[in-house]
Amino acid sequence: MKEALQMHLESMVSGGEEAPKVKGIAQHIADGVFNPGEIADEYFITEVYIAVPQHA
Repeated sequence: MKEALQMHLESMVSGGEEAPKVKGIAQHIADGVFNPGEIADEYFITEVYIAVPQHA
């Protein structure tokens, strides 16, 4: 999973896109992606630390 995310970010950056900003669960709730108490067993939530590629 980590390698796939790294490859995806590298592709985005090499294509001129910006890497997405880091967000935690609290920010997703604040943004309305999830409602408080809505995160249940059907969600798989994790954190993955990867190096964000820089623009060339």
